[in-house]
Amino acid sequence: MPIGTSISRFRWKCNTATWEGNELAVTATKPIQRQKTIVYGWGNPIFGDDAAGIQTARQLKECNLPSTVEVVWSSSSPFSVAERFLGYDRAILIDAFVDAERESGEIIRFNGLADQKPLRMLTPHTASILEVLKIYKELYSLRFPSRVVVYGLCINKLEMTREITYELQTGINKVLNLIQCELTGESA
Repeated sequence: MPIGTSISRFRWKCNTATWEGNELAVTATKPIQRQKTIVYGWGNPIFGDDAAGIQTARQLKECNLPSTVEVVWSSSSPFSVAERFLGYDRAILIDAFVDAERESGEIIRFNGLADQKPLRMLTPHTASILEVLKIYKELYSLRFPSRVVVYGLCINKLEMTREITYELQTGINKVLNLIQCELTGESA
């Protein structure tokens, strides 16, 4: 393996390099693990509170985060979100969900995908983000993050507006703090 060669998420550290004839012989030690994390804010900015994931990611991008963390956001399809997770060791998804039974701004944290309800029959037109993530985890098990955390912010209803309610902004601030602590290893 040539010096400085990177293999996906590993960079090999060389102890010695010697010439043997016309070839360079490299003695490599164990790989240096680089934990790459993607934080993905997802939502729809024209539906006010549904933009919670996007708003959280935008604010998180301004924070001092480790260099191994990439923060992105979009309002694309669940399949595009899952595709973007490939190649990372850990993924954190931030999204809003509608639930009239809960208080607006309430935070639900899913640690992994295994705890969620089993897959139901679906078509690409009706797939939820959690269902699509499970599909990608099965199809791309070697490239899909081994750790997935989902932060869900509860909203009571969808309205066409670009404004985020006070209750949801309070929830966003709490999620920002939780994610920063999770990424830096501090306690909340």
